[in-house]
Amino acid sequence: MTEMAEDEFPYAYNASVELPSPKMAEIVMKATAVDPELRPDEVQRELWVENVTFHMRFKAKTKRALRTSATSFYDFVKVSIAALEEFGQG
Repeated sequence: MTEMAEDEFPYAYNASVELPSPKMAEIVMKATAVDPELRPDEVQRELWVENVTFHMRFKAKTKRALRTSATSFYDFVKVSIAALEEFGQG
């Protein structure tokens, strides 16, 4: 991920999800990182794991772009977690 210029991307949203294990946090991060941001000229994101916590940082040029990107991303995170719970951690 490239460095995010604050003046170019004035709207930000940070979130984190605590998972049962570091391995599960890493799997969810890798699963969600596969797809690049659809509008990198409007939205940028950073993903990282610290112990059992999966962190997300979004920056966007507009509030709408931030909301739609974060909402879509959360849906993918939920599906990834549900799949791990259903089928195990591999």
